[in-house]
Amino acid sequence: MSGRYSPDKTVEEYVPIDEQINWICDRAISWARLSHIPNSKRKVAVIYYNHGGGKDNIGACYVNVPPSLRNIVSAMNESGYNITGEIPGEKVLIDLMMHEGTNVGTWAPGELEKMVSAGNATLLPVETYLKWFHELEEPRQDEVIKRWGEPPGEIMVWTNNTTGKQYFVIPKLSFGNVILTPQPTRGWLQNNTVLYHNKDVPPHHQYIAFYLWLKHEFKADAIIHFGKHGTQEWLPGKETGLSAKDCWPAILIQDIPVIYPYIVDNIAEGTQAKRRGSATMITHLTPPIVASGLYGNYTNLAQAINDYYLAAGDNVSQEGYKDDIIATYLELHLNETYLNDTMNVTELNATAADDPAFKEFVGELADYLYDLKNTFMPYGLHTFGEPPEGEPLISLIESMLRKGYKKAVADRIGYSDYPNPVRKDKNDELDNCTARLLEYVVLNHTTVEEAENLTFNASRYPPDESATANVTSYLNRSKDFAARIAGCTIEINRTLEGVNGSYIPPSSADDPVRDPDSLPTGRNFHSLNPDRIPTESAYKIGTKMADALLDQYRADHDNIYPRKLTIILWAWCTTDGGVVESEILNLVGAEPVRDEYNKVIDVKLMPVSELCRPRIDVMVVPSGLERDFSPKSLKLIDRAIRLAATADDTYPNGTAYPNYVKENSEEIYRWLLNNTNTNLTDEEARYFSMSRIFLEAPGTYGPNLDSAIGASGTWNNSSKIGNLFLGRMNYIYGDSVWGVSGRDIFEQNLAQTDAIVHNQNSNLYGFIDNDDVFQYVGGLALAYKAATGEDFDSANIYVTDNSDPDSDPTVSTLRNVLQREMRTRYLNPKWIEGMMGEGYAGAREMDRFVEYLWGWEATVPDVITDSMWNQVYDVYVNGAYSREYHLDVDGFIDTNNPYAYQSLTGRMLETIRKGYWTPSSIEVQNALVSEYVESIVKNGVTCCHHTCANALLDKFVSGIVSVPGVVSDEDAAKYRELMDTATGKMSTSSQSPNTGSSRGGGGGSGTYPPDWNKKVKPTVQPAKSSSHSNDTTRTEGGVGIDASQPAESSKESNPSKPSDYVEGHEMTVEKSEKSS
Repeated sequence: MSGRYSPDKTVEEYVPIDEQINWICDRAISWARLSHIPNSKRKVAVIYYNHGGGKDNIGACYVNVPPSLRNIVSAMNESGYNITGEIPGEKVLIDLMMHEGTNVGTWAPGELEKMVSAGNATLLPVETYLKWFHELEEPRQDEVIKRWGEPPGEIMVWTNNTTGKQYFVIPKLSFGNVILTPQPTRGWLQNNTVLYHNKDVPPHHQYIAFYLWLKHEFKADAIIHFGKHGTQEWLPGKETGLSAKDCWPAILIQDIPVIYPYIVDNIAEGTQAKRRGSATMITHLTPPIVASGLYGNYTNLAQAINDYYLAAGDNVSQEGYKDDIIATYLELHLNETYLNDTMNVTELNATAADDPAFKEFVGELADYLYDLKNTFMPYGLHTFGEPPEGEPLISLIESMLRKGYKKAVADRIGYSDYPNPVRKDKNDELDNCTARLLEYVVLNHTTVEEAENLTFNASRYPPDESATANVTSYLNRSKDFAARIAGCTIEINRTLEGVNGSYIPPSSADDPVRDPDSLPTGRNFHSLNPDRIPTESAYKIGTKMADALLDQYRADHDNIYPRKLTIILWAWCTTDGGVVESEILNLVGAEPVRDEYNKVIDVKLMPVSELCRPRIDVMVVPSGLERDFSPKSLKLIDRAIRLAATADDTYPNGTAYPNYVKENSEEIYRWLLNNTNTNLTDEEARYFSMSRIFLEAPGTYGPNLDSAIGASGTWNNSSKIGNLFLGRMNYIYGDSVWGVSGRDIFEQNLAQTDAIVHNQNSNLYGFIDNDDVFQYVGGLALAYKAATGEDFDSANIYVTDNSDPDSDPTVSTLRNVLQREMRTRYLNPKWIEGMMGEGYAGAREMDRFVEYLWGWEATVPDVITDSMWNQVYDVYVNGAYSREYHLDVDGFIDTNNPYAYQSLTGRMLETIRKGYWTPSSIEVQNALVSEYVESIVKNGVTCCHHTCANALLDKFVSGIVSVPGVVSDEDAAKYRELMDTATGKMSTSSQSPNTGSSRGGGGGSGTYPPDWNKKVKPTVQPAKSSSHSNDTTRTEGGVGIDASQPAESSKESNPSKPSDYVEGHEMTVEKSEKSS
């Protein structure tokens, strides 16, 4: 609202900023006005996410969106909102959302034509948008035009070919005064220059038109952004204290109140939505977080190990169990993990069953299986306002009670050596008792005393008052947890209260296993105090984590310390109080300094005599959110590293330890002085030689590798991805600089890196259920190769884990973490069963993990094995679990979300095409093509980017389709027709637009100008002439992005049609080679 101003540069004074005062007052008035608008008059836009477009990908983070939206609209109807028509059932709503409520890529003009013809969309005349656009500040107009071309651009633009009039298409489902509408895409996939651009980009024209339409024509009284997370809060602009006229999040949201239902465990990204998205948060529950358990041959292997130990002294029996153990071990591909690196299978077979080496192997294997069994995983998704019931509820409460509960019950049943991984019989008994007790108390509402009497039969378990009292304490706590979880029904009412402008009570935020006080949900969570990061307890844990990391590295490298570690630092990890920040400080040999109020005010070096090891150099790669969330932490880390780099250590005990921070800084300093391209003074070279914090430019977020990696038809060599990371993430931050580009310095630090380290502190999120982890970890590995010309050894990628608040941090290799996640989640019948209970959204989660598996394959290919892809094929396409577990997985996906099935099979085929996966047989490849083509013929096209927009994949599929016997001639012809129609290579004249028509009994009607279809000829827009020097050439190879054209530089695109616009008519097919 005000700023410091010094007219004569001598005296500063605070002056008001008029536009900021007006904006804040307007927002306050809008919020106050909500409570005075009758429900019957209030207009609300409920915005959901369809990132990247395509019918397969409507959703949000761990929440089932369609039934959740139905719950909200139904509650509004019951509260007197003007809801017209019948609210459709879940299946009809999903069908409407898929066909009339998705974003359509520029590569699918035929699909856009069908959407316009359906009659539910809004057609916004471009001339109307131009009036609004020209009211924006000129610099904002200029940057949009510079990046996206003159209005209207090409994204979601429909043209009447007779009149020449153009319209923005705004997909929506209308229910009277409430609309459900997808947030526009960010446009990364629509334009190759944008896709490979090193900085963030402004919103495109249709994105801007969407939010301005909500304000000026729909006249929304409030917006609901539903679920984690959208993109409005991540648009370019200042990190905090946004300018109403210059920062895109503020420009677009204007004075409209925003209610944001958001998953309860993500305080950092939620804080971003509050600070930059102007949102009031309504927390929603996570899915039930449960132990993964064992299944199939994992259970059999655990039993064989149990029997092996019980047969001690019986050599014949033990030899038999040994053979079973080795055979199952190999069948499960456990030899692909870290297990028993020193013993190969030949040695195992030649070793006697009672040999100490084999016993050590079996013990390690038992520990691994026990770890798998107790690893947490999400069971299904959360539906807004609906707490879990039955077994999932019991499993969640048991997870929240943590290890202490199991230990208490173990003591009560006489399991004295708990936990003992080899005692499967006793572990099974313990599991039965812990679950039964909770079922009695929580589900059956028996008294705690009665539950204990029923479970601890006196004839089997002698009385033990002390142990029973401990169990009683936990069971009483379980009743409190059950009540907190049941209270999550308030999520919907609290959302309506928010839309009414009412007060939303505050709360903390974390996953319920780490912090049960985050429940009940339905509250407006508050942020952490950055002045106390790292907390004292976090520093102690971080010190342990640093020690564990160095111990693991030394064990893997002949007792040698790493000279330099590159550590990724994310804001959402700071729910633990700053453990990773503490780890970094400890590694360089520093610790926080606190004032009398326990605020962290500085850092100081620890004496080497106290450290008793080298000072380890650390390069830090934070997220842009960490920069915004806790800038003070980055400045403290920078200060600590500079102190270490200039330390004059003494060694009173006579043992001299190296200072790798100092040595590496000296090496970079000499390089900077000797490299004439840097043009740095001696002082500057000295300063930047000690810089270790690198991330994206101010006001921008993320490496943005996900879109480029997903657009796999646009690159033939992964060096393009590595260079994109280098270009986006080379900005230096510290105590004295903030966002200065320094690619050469970044590359020098990368070249010195011995290991890449990422942290895991969540019980919900994994490494293959999101696109963030592979962007940072895999991006760093590819950036290292781009900088040095050498592959980064994936064995030197480590994962620190402090997700269990009851245990010390652990360290694993990336390969082990990914293998464990595959086994405990995506190949686990329990995970699959949970997702099969979620319909469309569950099928989407199955498709998403395959897409993220591809992200790892593309960035760190040697950690993703062919056997992993083969197992995914067996389970999700070949029906393996139909036979073994009566789970018709492929049938479920194809029935509930056939477009996810197309996306999944299409991605697997693309992985084969690019040479990353060699299937177990040619039949696997042919079967994938058959499933892919038949789904398209049966259901129509999904038209996500890696299917409809990938010329190379289409050519690959078409070649296999031409092989006799793969698909029928009829299906082959229909496939060609559907793909050509969707991508604009075939006329859609048979589809007559009809104003107001709707699909499947939908609840709304479109908003179409009176002359929108005047003398309309319903054909798709013809291809533009290739008047620009770098337009692509039409070929008969298929549709997709021209793999030869994406710009390497960030050269701006000025014409009204961007020179690298992606359109079905203008695609080039070229030979693709596996990236190296």
